[in-house]
Amino acid sequence: MEIIYHTADITKDAENLNTVLNSGVKTVEIDFVMTEDGVPVWTHELFPTIISHSTDAYKKGQLTLFDVLDINNHRCKLMLDLKYIPRHVLYSSKFFELIEKLNAYDEFQIQSLDLTFLTRLKEAKFSNIEIGLIINVLTKWYITTFKKLPNFDFMSISSELWEKDNGSYIEKCNAIDPNAKKYAWTWATRVENEYKIDTFINKGADGIITGTPDYVKKLANRDIYSRKISLN
Repeated sequence: MEIIYHTADITKDAENLNTVLNSGVKTVEIDFVMTEDGVPVWTHELFPTIISHSTDAYKKGQLTLFDVLDINNHRCKLMLDLKYIPRHVLYSSKFFELIEKLNAYDEFQIQSLDLTFLTRLKEAKFSNIEIGLIINVLTKWYITTFKKLPNFDFMSISSELWEKDNGSYIEKCNAIDPNAKKYAWTWATRVENEYKIDTFINKGADGIITGTPDYVKKLANRDIYSRKISLN
């Protein structure tokens, strides 16, 4: 099972990023938005009002995706969560030039709530990029529209939906797209607990995106799972 470091709560600077990259995790999830001129900037704000152009980001000392790539230097696999992409950027040649650079980086994952963005990525068929759909409490209508969507490499499904109706939501996701990996995604600000992690593992999570990777790893390595003991 994959354990992915969810970085939403860490200070967005090079020193803290280095700490995460040196923590022993194999994959690190980082949130970005695109500025009006198409530069991905590290921020967890869904619709940031402080960033209108890349120059504004640099003035505020915010790291761009290119800064993060340089700092990482291929130490960890990166999962890019793109929260906002201006539509004029999405349909520009500059956008695809960016994705081509990421594709050349190798072993890159991109996830988003933005179906238009994800569909364009799938249609472009970038071979080195895994593409995933984020599903949270506010987007349950995805279940009824999945068959109209391209097949994704993975789904990042919120913890509330893993626990909902004794796992029936996960069964629906598996029935609609059995080949996509199913990641359990938790809000970084919420404290993990043993029951929650047990639920994820027993319901078949392929990975967990968490702000407490050491705690999750400790729970996931217990003998209970080798004996396949169910929570039900």
